[in-house]
Amino acid sequence: MAMVMAMAMGMAVKQRAVEAKRQMPRFLFAYRLCLSVVAALALYHATSAVVINVVGDGLPPSIIRFTGEDGNIAALRADRLLAEAVGARTSLAKVASLARGALLTQPLNPRAVRILAFVAYADERSGHADRLIDLSTQLSRRDFGAQLALIERAVARNDIPAALRSYDVGLRTNPEGQNVLLPVLTTALGDAEVRQAFAPYYRRNPQWLVALIGYALGPGNAATSIAQSIRAGGGLATGQVYRDLETQVLARLTEGGAADEARAFFLSVHPQRADMLKRTDFDGEMVDPMLVPFSWRMAAKATMANDAAPDDQRKRAGIRLSAAPGEVGELLAKIFFISPENHRFSVSLAFDADVTSRGIDISVICATPTQDLLQRIIVERGTSTTITSIPFNSNGRCRAIWLKLSGVNSSADLPVSVVVTEITLL
Repeated sequence: MAMVMAMAMGMAVKQRAVEAKRQMPRFLFAYRLCLSVVAALALYHATSAVVINVVGDGLPPSIIRFTGEDGNIAALRADRLLAEAVGARTSLAKVASLARGALLTQPLNPRAVRILAFVAYADERSGHADRLIDLSTQLSRRDFGAQLALIERAVARNDIPAALRSYDVGLRTNPEGQNVLLPVLTTALGDAEVRQAFAPYYRRNPQWLVALIGYALGPGNAATSIAQSIRAGGGLATGQVYRDLETQVLARLTEGGAADEARAFFLSVHPQRADMLKRTDFDGEMVDPMLVPFSWRMAAKATMANDAAPDDQRKRAGIRLSAAPGEVGELLAKIFFISPENHRFSVSLAFDADVTSRGIDISVICATPTQDLLQRIIVERGTSTTITSIPFNSNGRCRAIWLKLSGVNSSADLPVSVVVTEITLL
């Protein structure tokens, strides 16, 4: 299919793109955006084929030429034949004939004009083809193929703003093309120059922006690139959906070990909350799940130990950590940034006297993809316990750490019932 699409877009355009790449110090942008044309047209032709099969694939060309309401069918047939042409001149002649037949009955058919442009590209008549693409987009901005051709042309000229404008139009007028355009646009945002050119779109807040961010935050995609892009654009719009996206960005960054980028993103979104990076208390925003990992990340059953108490007493009461028998995993965690020298932490906790609780595992782990373990202690069940001045040193392995509390897995047949009243980190 890549060969088919290359033929359809034309050797002249390909040559211009190659020459542009040779002249560009940053050829990666052109490479990334060019991918969209090949992939998107494959989807585009597949969709056209379905429509043709439903509404008129069996109509003979003679009827199509003289039945006005079937001009679109002729153009759809030409689109499918274009995808199947594989460089054969006879096939391209049929494509052009069908497209001209569509224009006989519908002189303002943008799809038919764009198809003739693709045939002209294949014939290396790039000037004529460019004029036809411009005409197609003047007739309608909704022809997906024409927008892709504009992207290709802008890439060949290294015109990033023009390429992004065509992405915008393509996404707004053809939402079904998101699954093709969003992956390439997400990848392109890894380039600093593209991020800078894309910044105004955060202020314009197009309807497809939420989908773009959601895609970028998917497994194995580009959380760091989208976070940097959002920062370059001055942040997201107001509204709960955007607050939720900010929380998801922080989560994906920390899951991927990008703690420094998570901190930069957090401070760009919440500059007034810089003190949360060092705080260890359980007061107010420090237990807000929207601010994790710079607030405490708590398991679902974690609660304030005395919710009904007055504010000052509730702050001192701490957090109750609970887990049923058989439940394992993290109960409480937060990221901290540290300097290279030695550090120590202290934890005050009290086990429920009425419950035979398993012990608590307290770990200090590098907030990096390798998750190096820096310190670990096991606190066995007792009436009350204060663990003081436990030393650790990253030895330069990481600048950010996770402080995590979990139930001891070796006694997972027991529940967890403990109240953490204070944590300090020095």
